Amino acid sequence: MILQTLCDYYRRQQDELPPPGFERKAILFVIVLDRDGRFVDIEDTRDGNKKRDKGRLFVVPQGVKRTSGVAANLLWDGLGYALGVVSEARAAKLDAVKLEKERERTREANLAFLQHIRNVFPAPIDDEGVRATLAFVERGDFSEVFAHPLWPELNKTTESLSFRLDGDLQLICQRETVRQAVMATEHNAAAVRNRCLVSGNLDAIARLHPAIKGVRGAQSSGANLFSFNFAAACSHGKEQGQNAPVGEYAAFAYTTALNCLLRADSRQKLLVGEDTFVFWAERPDPAEELFADWLQPDPDDPARGVEAVKALYEAPKTGVRPLDEDDTRFFVLGLAPNNARLAVRLWNVSTVRELTANIRQHFDDLAIVRSPRDPEYLPLWRLLVAAAAQGKSANIPPPLAGEALRAFSPERPIRELC
Repeated sequence: MILQTLCDYYRRQQDELPPPGFERKAILFVIVLDRDGRFVDIEDTRDGNKKRDKGRLFVVPQGVKRTSGVAANLLWDGLGYALGVVSEARAAKLDAVKLEKERERTREANLAFLQHIRNVFPAPIDDEGVRATLAFVERGDFSEVFAHPLWPELNKTTESLSFRLDGDLQLICQRETVRQAVMATEHNAAAVRNRCLVSGNLDAIARLHPAIKGVRGAQSSGANLFSFNFAAACSHGKEQGQNAPVGEYAAFAYTTALNCLLRADSRQKLLVGEDTFVFWAERPDPAEELFADWLQPDPDDPARGVEAVKALYEAPKTGVRPLDEDDTRFFVLGLAPNNARLAVRLWNVSTVRELTANIRQHFDDLAIVRSPRDPEYLPLWRLLVAAAAQGKSANIPPPLAGEALRAFSPERPIRELC
């Protein structure tokens, strides 16, 4: 049910989300090349905000899932893969022996980066952007890169870089030839197709699912909602994703949708204690934007939350169709970190009508005589912090946030959820 509704959300947002085989990725630095593959410049995509200096988001070919082996991305990657250089940030953490091993591994990574391009674009290569990248990396003379004023900044980062042709607006990995090659690779990736348990269609079964990023407390490289990595979890001689077959399309769709809901600027996400909650409706609905404002307003804009609650009460007076007459289904998913995996803390399905009625009842129940200095409507986090040791959000008991949100969405019979 969770994966199905996330796939439905991906289809609903398909015009705004990356197509299969692609993802949105922050690229901090772009190396600009001429048509002959010679260095021109380094472009810095950062916005100057030191706290959130993640670089501009680009739609790029989907990254490979790495464990400890060498596996390269297509036409974008870290400094070690793209240029065969151990970054200063990485080198500073290693002693002499480990540094030499890291340099050897980096050389292997750089060769893998080159080979991946050659595998996807066998000679003769028609696209001038791909040719330029291949020529630049094969030449291996990066002295002009090292002499550039931005090199010290680039050498500090462990984030990804990519390439662009001088005069172009898009990255080389975004060119039409590359897009077609990636789509063709996706289509031809699997000869054996089985029934997908999510879509019910015949599809190539995903052995590993893309990582989920943005859950508070989980690994920064991402964690898995769905995985099998030890013998006790497997059966009938099957490995990894074959134990519960989910097609490649469904695996891509649900992870892309969930990563979209979890992105840093998402208004469909709540962080409460150690839990992360996301929410969405089965079709576009005002409740998707208002839910967070009702329960946990933005501290930088508290007035927005007050206005959202007032709108909840005053909709009939203003002539706006009340949300408590809206039977659109509404989903709330609570996730908690669990090493390299994610634990589902809460999964609740209700309707906007039921949800808004419960939230309004919640504020009615909390109505008390108060000081003019106190907020008119107490956000959820204030209530939870009041129940935490020393009044600290870090001490909110883990199950409490999920149970508080569950109170707003009454349990419904299983037959109504299917």
